[in-house]
Amino acid sequence: MKGCTLITVAFLWFTIPSMLPVRTEAAELRVVSTHAFLEVLTALTPTFENESGFKVTFGLDPSNVIKRQIEAGAPFDVAIVTRAVLDDLIK
Repeated sequence: MKGCTLITVAFLWFTIPSMLPVRTEAAELRVVSTHAFLEVLTALTPTFENESGFKVTFGLDPSNVIKRQIEAGAPFDVAIVTRAVLDDLIK
């Protein structure tokens, strides 16, 4: 299951630029994620930034901390959390 999740993140990471509107200036993409994806995000970010023109910034915390931040209104563009936290946020 973890391998499938990593493939999904990689796919989305490279697909997102094609779904974004064309911009004349670089924008920032705020990613909040668990520490488990740090290596993947670090490896994929340079290519993503070059392809999209977006600057990526990270917030790395445990899923429950990210959940509290989102519930408190913290700004983010992409959240990578555990399934349980995602389900709680959807409710």
